[in-house]
Amino acid sequence: IDGDGHAGSTISEISCEAPSGYLSGHDDCDDSNITTYPEAPEVCDGADNDCDGEVDEEVLSTFYADTDGDGFGDSENTVESCDPSPGVVANSDDCDDTEATTSPVALELCDDTDNDCDGETDEDAVDQGTWYADADSDGSIDTEDTTISCEPPTGYVGFSGSIDCDDDDSAVNPSATEICDGTDNDCDGTTDEDDAEDATTWYADIDGDGHAGSTVSEISCEAPSGYLNSHDDCDDSNITTYPEAPEICDGADNDCSGTVEADEGVLGSSTSCVAADCFEIINTLGADAVSDGIYNINPTGDAAFDAYCDMTSDGGGWTLVMRCVEDSIDYSDEVWESEVLLNDSSYDFTEAGCSKYTAYNQVSFQELRTSYPDDFSDDFVEDFGDIQLSALDLFSGPGVELSTSFQTYFNDMMDPFGQESGCTTYRSYGFNQQDYLGTSFISAGSH
Repeated sequence: IDGDGHAGSTISEISCEAPSGYLSGHDDCDDSNITTYPEAPEVCDGADNDCDGEVDEEVLSTFYADTDGDGFGDSENTVESCDPSPGVVANSDDCDDTEATTSPVALELCDDTDNDCDGETDEDAVDQGTWYADADSDGSIDTEDTTISCEPPTGYVGFSGSIDCDDDDSAVNPSATEICDGTDNDCDGTTDEDDAEDATTWYADIDGDGHAGSTVSEISCEAPSGYLNSHDDCDDSNITTYPEAPEICDGADNDCSGTVEADEGVLGSSTSCVAADCFEIINTLGADAVSDGIYNINPTGDAAFDAYCDMTSDGGGWTLVMRCVEDSIDYSDEVWESEVLLNDSSYDFTEAGCSKYTAYNQVSFQELRTSYPDDFSDDFVEDFGDIQLSALDLFSGPGVELSTSFQTYFNDMMDPFGQESGCTTYRSYGFNQQDYLGTSFISAGSH
């Protein structure tokens, strides 16, 4: 029927001669299909094309389940058919058909999975990190030593923002403290800068005497030229002034003794270093540095001379101008203006007689002290309020008014009016070098 040269068995005729289109045998298993007959090529069409009792044998295709729908099949889940059905594909390239992100065309990720099905895990992953060496484990990184991987190798860390300048030394990193060691400890590009933890304060030796003052200083690891690490110079502008310097007569504290002292052991000790008076000596050197004795003074600047200085009574600094032992002085005596009694060579306070000293003529003063010869602690001090040029000027002037207390004290010692003893009204008086002026009673007192 189908004209394929093989007849079927459903339609037949009996005759001596074969009718047209008839054959003497019947081996076509489907005489309605020209492609079906014995030994016909088997094609995948759901029919037994070669009439061997099998359908589509050796022409079926193997299809693979694509459970995750990623276009790649599972090699362990197959279907034999001519054409693929939904949910199957012709390839078996999927290595995990339960995960759509896993297939031969998937991107490899850092997830311990063979995402691209190449037999390797996490290789060349698109999300792998760049890791930086931290060989010294100080938390700061070496940006010149990097590696790319999913997990950091030993000795590598992620980017910390802290860039190490020496990854072999854990004491060197941006968070380290700068110290004076010739190393850029804090990685700021500068070595041993002034803010180093152990930087030294250096002091300028301005006058070059080997001792620095405290006024000019710098902080650094190394000493700047002309600087020292200590300051003990009390006057760094004077090369002769420094601790233990020899004291010279220059009005300065050459040896920096630390007190208000200058020319100690020198001032007033010789004509090369004279003082104006005893008060200047004690005021300059201090009470602890002086004692009672002879000093060289020059009150007027004309010529220096020796004078006795009492450095202990009433605060010290008293210049002896006159003494009188076992004798009397009348206010009218010319002793007050005469130089006959000048005797700079005798300061024996036990020797009888009266003596004046050159200091009587030259030393200016505001306070005049009178003491009993045998008891310097029992004395009286008269404060004149104004500076007196000298004792000579005071007692040889046109007249002077002394306080009653001073007069009483002096009279008790000297009894200058012994010839009129008992006349207490004469305790208040004025005098000059010429004579006793007597008394007059006025409202303000007796003068």
